[in-house]
Amino acid sequence: MTRTIIVHGDDEYFTPDQLIAAELLSQPGRNGLTMAEVAQRANTSERSLQRWRRDPKFAEFVKRRTLDNTTEHLADVLGALTEAAKTARSMKAVELYLRATGLLNQEITVKPADPVEDRSNAAIEAEIDRLRRELGEIIDINEEEIQK
Repeated sequence: MTRTIIVHGDDEYFTPDQLIAAELLSQPGRNGLTMAEVAQRANTSERSLQRWRRDPKFAEFVKRRTLDNTTEHLADVLGALTEAAKTARSMKAVELYLRATGLLNQEITVKPADPVEDRSNAAIEAEIDRLRRELGEIIDINEEEIQK
């Protein structure tokens, strides 16, 4: 008899064998196990294991478990990355460190100087006219000074 148990959320159901397989698959390097050994420990066939791995809900569960398992090492990884960045052994390490700490991103945000400023065509043309008049006054003043 196969028992089904709820693992995460109201719509995700996995058998105990699937939970065993998911846990083994989520370990770094599958703890050195082959797929045949994972299937054997999960009391299933390799073919069933492959079918489970193609199931989007099972794959997502394995992904979440993998993240949970690797998060335990995050402090050590960031420590090593920090040391590599501090000694500048690698510019890539510096870049990764800055990205990991949120000090560097690929996003460029452009904001208007005055968010309430009218940027309609009429307003832009009026600004151009104002600048032309201002420039004309400067030219007139310079010509007067030259003539003196």
